Amino acid sequence: MVRYEIADSRDIPALKRLWLTCFEEKPEAADLFFEKALPFSHAYKAEENSKIIAAVYLTDCTLNGARAHYLCGAATLPGYRNRGVMSGLICFALADAEKRGDAYSVLFPADEGLYRFYARLGYESRCGIRRTCLRREGERGMAENGFPADTDALQKACFGRDFLLWRRELLTFASDYYAVYGIRTVSSPHAMAIYEMENNTAYVLYAVYDTMEALKNLLFTVKAEQYILTQAGGDEPYGMIRPLGNNPLPDEVFIGITLN
Repeated sequence: MVRYEIADSRDIPALKRLWLTCFEEKPEAADLFFEKALPFSHAYKAEENSKIIAAVYLTDCTLNGARAHYLCGAATLPGYRNRGVMSGLICFALADAEKRGDAYSVLFPADEGLYRFYARLGYESRCGIRRTCLRREGERGMAENGFPADTDALQKACFGRDFLLWRRELLTFASDYYAVYGIRTVSSPHAMAIYEMENNTAYVLYAVYDTMEALKNLLFTVKAEQYILTQAGGDEPYGMIRPLGNNPLPDEVFIGITLN
């Protein structure tokens, strides 16, 4: 019989083994999640015969001032898949989150099949992006080490409404996590960008800034011919959302950072 429970620190070794079994992750990336992101995430496990066979994590954030979470790390051991274990675990986790006061659950499916899976659990594809290309405009100043002092203010200035407001600790974790895979972060007091270089193009996976000029000043410190921005709003699917309780469903939500 499968049991669903809230995981605790004693489960971390087994949870980490499950993570590495199910995802093509470097061990140091998994270590970062359990050391830096787990303190502001909620872990849930499915057990059968005292063995953890599945897990999922809800990472704290806010949406328009309401408590929310980003669902990530959904993993089931290969021999236990297609039995409804993950569906049951997610329902258990969402019920606990609603009891805790969360108003929204947001996630980023990795492929079309997972979009269909999460749709059956009540999630809707209300998260979209657009991509904008910037061309290099001469030389700019030097980037600075460290994160901007007030990442909350930058997120609000950049996105306005209907976006996941990430805590500073999550942004610093994401920077370290992506760095394991060669993805870099640059920052100044007025902007921050996480980007990946390919064929002399900087693909900006996430950026926050108080003005577009501040972002350009920062990005042009990166030697590239062009810069492709991932921005809020647009027709390209970039995640799903499910309201909890009687909360209204926003028309369009920007996730920003995506995790495993």
